[in-house]
Amino acid sequence: MKHIAVAIDDSDCSTRAIAQAKELAKLYGAKLTLIHVYDNKYFDTFMEGSYNRLDVIEKMRAEVQEKSANLLAKAKEQCADLETPVETVSLEGYAAGKIIDFVEESDVELLVMGSHGMGGFRRFFLGSVTHKVAVSIEKPILIVR
Repeated sequence: MKHIAVAIDDSDCSTRAIAQAKELAKLYGAKLTLIHVYDNKYFDTFMEGSYNRLDVIEKMRAEVQEKSANLLAKAKEQCADLETPVETVSLEGYAAGKIIDFVEESDVELLVMGSHGMGGFRRFFLGSVTHKVAVSIEKPILIVR
């Protein structure tokens, strides 16, 4: 196994998924890619409303991009002791779709995800993004609870 990806957000499950992906990357000597997707539906909603002000929307987008970059930087710090490359990818759009596209269009051999993210779900239930990704990708996925 040469390339592992982990989809992250700011949840506890995501933190555990990073730790598991890191251990697998160490075990296999694999490159690790940290992926974060920030949702753009709020920008679209704002554009459709009576607040159609491009300057405000661009400011909002910049703030969300900065939060995504900070989250990825924090996650990358957790992987600082890996001897293999660690890359970060920040994507804008619908989380499940962007993760599916990234994994299917890349050389990723294993995707690691938390069982549920920021939206949360009770025990034994998968989050909607995780479920959508798990039933849609053709590559192996490890779901961490």
